[in-house]
Amino acid sequence: MLGKRKTLASQLIEKIKKNIIDGVLSPGDKLPSEQSLINQYGVSRTVVREAIAGLRADGMVVTRQGIGAFVTENPVSKLELFNPKTLKDILHVLDLRLCLETKAAQLAAEYRTESQLEKIADALDAFKNAEYDYSEVSIADFQFHIAIAEASGNPYFLKLLEHLGPQIIPHSRIDLYQLPDDEADFLDRVYLEHKAMYECIAQRDIENAGKTMAAHLEKGISRYKKLDSESSR
Repeated sequence: MLGKRKTLASQLIEKIKKNIIDGVLSPGDKLPSEQSLINQYGVSRTVVREAIAGLRADGMVVTRQGIGAFVTENPVSKLELFNPKTLKDILHVLDLRLCLETKAAQLAAEYRTESQLEKIADALDAFKNAEYDYSEVSIADFQFHIAIAEASGNPYFLKLLEHLGPQIIPHSRIDLYQLPDDEADFLDRVYLEHKAMYECIAQRDIENAGKTMAAHLEKGISRYKKLDSESSR
């Protein structure tokens, strides 16, 4: 049984990482099923999904739709596979995401299944319930975008986001206190942007799914351009 709800996903991530690093789980091994992890650690399905999303973000596991999660071939080395260090790097990644995820959101609205929509909803709820906890918010944010990529029906959207990993979420790379607005207000706005995307995908509104995703990412680009400009003065 794990400890406080606020850090359950983080605790589960660390336990599974330790099993991978210690060789209990080897490259190519399949992780225990969601239900097995729920039973073993006494956590909810949402916590397990958040933890798997965090492990994806760190390049430790990959998921295969309908099969499960597997340890990557070089899990430890992938932690530094693609790791932008500066605001300009983050802006480059956001530009890439703008092209990639706008289309993914449109495809998700067109092709998503009910189970895929449920995963997007779970990630949205996890973000809301993170209570401004830095690590929990980043995991839930990553999970939300991964769930949309998976719902697009194009496996290469998902593979590319998994390859990019945690830096697709800028606030996982930059301390929130550096942002040009209040931390809580910033996260509340991100949540509302995510909610708008979810509603468009749920309603199969293809055009507005793309527009809300593009608007979300463009706001992120504007935020970080402002921060980059201020830091270079």
